[in-house]
Amino acid sequence: IIAPFYNCKQEWLEDHVNSLKKQDFTNFYCIYCDDVSTTDYNLDFNDERFIFSKNEKRLYPVGNIVENLIKNINTFSDDDVIDIVDGDDYLLSSFSLSTINKLYEKNDCLLTYGSYRSSSFGTNPGAYTSEQLKNIRESDFLATHLKTFKVSLFKNLLDLDPDLDTLKNENKEYFSMAGDVALMYSLIEIAGPDRVVFNPSIVYFYRLHENNENAINMNAQLECEKMIKSKTIFNENKHIR
Repeated sequence: IIAPFYNCKQEWLEDHVNSLKKQDFTNFYCIYCDDVSTTDYNLDFNDERFIFSKNEKRLYPVGNIVENLIKNINTFSDDDVIDIVDGDDYLLSSFSLSTINKLYEKNDCLLTYGSYRSSSFGTNPGAYTSEQLKNIRESDFLATHLKTFKVSLFKNLLDLDPDLDTLKNENKEYFSMAGDVALMYSLIEIAGPDRVVFNPSIVYFYRLHENNENAINMNAQLECEKMIKSKTIFNENKHIR
């Protein structure tokens, strides 16, 4: 589990930790990735499955995720599944992780997405059609929480795009907003539509607060998404088979 965060409230991180400790699926470990917060934290995990890591410079959400994955890549096996659970959010039930595990056991998939609940609205927008998955950048972004993918898929992205330009702006810096859109679009294209599965079970709580990207600057977020949609498309000849 990768848990990126920046200036997150202490109690929100505690909610996150407690939700993981309650999971009936226990074969996991979580890397808490602090993106150079200006807040000091007192996190007493008392559990060897939890690791705290602080970046040396601000990487923004997607940079925080991928750089910590790269840093720890040799500790993963190709079949390991990466779950992205933001530090200010949490898993809703004790069977959230086991639900995801069963999806991978049942389906020959490389990536899953959905479904979440928040404090002001119900679940995420729903599933892509098979046709939308074939041209993912032409569709609205639906690949929301809980976002998961196999390590082998991420490694394939690194092989195809070593500099991760698909996740960066014109200044070669990680997108400060909508980076999850860039990451999921790329991974879905590489996986191919038949290796992507929608999770209809609500397993994730998305916390709304003043530091959410759309609350900070919606116009900037939309501009980033526009740039992301114009990025490199990984065609079906590069799908993992």
